[in-house]
Amino acid sequence: MTSFVRKLPRRLAWALAALGVLLIGAWIVQGSNSFQSCLAGDSERFDDAGFVRLIAAETSSPGDIACLGDFLDANEPTLVALATVVVAGFTGTLWAATKKMQQSTEQLARNAEETAQRQLRAYVSGTPEFIFSFDENHAPRVQFRIHNTGATPANEVRHRAAVVVLSGDGFRLPALSETFSASGVLFPNAELRGVAEGEKPLDPATLTSLHDGTARLFCYGEIDYVDAFMHPHTTRFCHEVCTERETWLKLASLHGAYDLNIEFRTSPFGNTAS
Repeated sequence: MTSFVRKLPRRLAWALAALGVLLIGAWIVQGSNSFQSCLAGDSERFDDAGFVRLIAAETSSPGDIACLGDFLDANEPTLVALATVVVAGFTGTLWAATKKMQQSTEQLARNAEETAQRQLRAYVSGTPEFIFSFDENHAPRVQFRIHNTGATPANEVRHRAAVVVLSGDGFRLPALSETFSASGVLFPNAELRGVAEGEKPLDPATLTSLHDGTARLFCYGEIDYVDAFMHPHTTRFCHEVCTERETWLKLASLHGAYDLNIEFRTSPFGNTAS
């Protein structure tokens, strides 16, 4: 019943409440024996009343007014109680409307604050930009760029990353076991560099799988930081090293990749931000 009343439009609820009050008043009037008998002509108790004679001199229906006075006197407690209920209902409705307005105002203030924080907070990303050449005795290393594109500094910025070779279709990145770097502050539109390195040099079979395309080389990592509003965030990035077979042969021979055509492609997994 309560949920049904809450779903009613406000104007309809007020109309139903007013109709209920009118019905209760009509019920009281119709149920008043003194009022009904007075209207029927039994008004002896008012025949000698001076105020009735005064009113009768100025109105065309003194009997109705006398009966009304009798009704008000006889039903005063009931009418007062009914008026109290009406006032209480109005007060309750006013309190509910005020409470709802207060909640809406508080929610609006929270939304405005959250919007301002989203617009002003730091946004830190990680992007690989260079891979060093490697061979059977040197593990692959990738240099990546950390950039704050937000409007306020990122505090306590620390990072860790790794390089891994994955084969097959169901790629799953190993959990990072590297220790975090020392933390620092990254100002808006500022950058810093980090290096990700493979756990160990690649064996000949792994190098061959990179050459023929049956395996892929990934650079992935995570960046932790705290924004200006003291909220912690984590950015995880993962990029695939993409190039041609001939370039892979050069890259895996300590060639020095400055003149090699290499692309760092964002992978469909391992990229999240909070």
